[in-house]
Amino acid sequence: MDLLLQYEQEHVYISRCYKLLTMNWIAVVFVTLIESLLCIAGYYEASGSRSVLFTYAIIPGAAYALIGGAVSLISWKLLTRRRFISQAYTFLTGVSLLCAVFTWTHYNSDGAYTLFAVGILLSLYYYDFTLLRFAISFNVVICTITFVVLGYFTFIRDLISNSLVDSLFTGVSAICAASLLTYLLLRRQNGLLINMLDHHESIPLDPLTQFSNHSAFYEQLDNNIMQCHNSGQGFCLIMLDIDDFQCINTVRGHKAGDAAILTLVQAINEVVCETEEVFRYGGDELAILTRLSGNDSLLCAETIRTTFSLLTRNSSLCPSATVSAGVCAFDPSMFNGRREFFAAADEALFEAKRRGKNVSVLWSKAAG
Repeated sequence: MDLLLQYEQEHVYISRCYKLLTMNWIAVVFVTLIESLLCIAGYYEASGSRSVLFTYAIIPGAAYALIGGAVSLISWKLLTRRRFISQAYTFLTGVSLLCAVFTWTHYNSDGAYTLFAVGILLSLYYYDFTLLRFAISFNVVICTITFVVLGYFTFIRDLISNSLVDSLFTGVSAICAASLLTYLLLRRQNGLLINMLDHHESIPLDPLTQFSNHSAFYEQLDNNIMQCHNSGQGFCLIMLDIDDFQCINTVRGHKAGDAAILTLVQAINEVVCETEEVFRYGGDELAILTRLSGNDSLLCAETIRTTFSLLTRNSSLCPSATVSAGVCAFDPSMFNGRREFFAAADEALFEAKRRGKNVSVLWSKAAG
């Protein structure tokens, strides 16, 4: 299970890295296109005998493509080898170099140096103070080199022009502001993460099943609904209820009832992975929050149901015990909140009971 969870986390990280690289290429193409259009429109003044288009679009565009291609190739190789930290250093370096090329192209613009803050702000993505320090140090070095090089080439003409000094001051101010802002946000994010972990560890577990309790279920359900509204990440609720549980308790005693619940726990643990969240809602009723689709969640519930039936056949305390399941996929356009959503899942569970028990039912709007 730990290996599966680690693989899923790495898969998410790799997917997000590829999205960042894609956005990087979109920015490169967009900037090059805008520069070309401005040159064609005559926005830039000609500098000597050099072509304006050549100076502001072709040369920088080639540099952007070279840096972007190198970063993408190296990142791809590092990600395939799961060298994530090295990939992070590579990406932040590439972004800073792209900003340096743009600054060198537009050194006369007062706001050009502020681009060196971009690489620092992007280090927030990695939640790592070491990468933040690297981004700050590297951008300070690149900013200094840019100023020295540009100052050297403009020294013969007009020494270090006031505009260049003003640009440097603006850039240093932007770097300092971005560094402070990123540091404070990173500390805030890490603090929230620690608080979440501490809160999660403080949630009491049900002593019999070792699953989280009733209150934890509603808290996590609210979190899932909020995530679905914010990011569109869907989820499903599976409600499981042992059939004729009161009869088992009455005829065979509470020991048999506990054995039936523990058998259901065993069936759930054999089927679900660690990314699914299981709760003891109350009595013999268990709830599972899953990121699977409605049909896949129904298949998961069916697998738990059949596994439970097989396990109880060999049980001396609860032979032939069965379980019913109700499944419901959250749809923000259909459910206003957790009450309506939970009621729909409960309705699916009642429908399973009405169909003769020992079945799984997926809630639908037509049936509900």
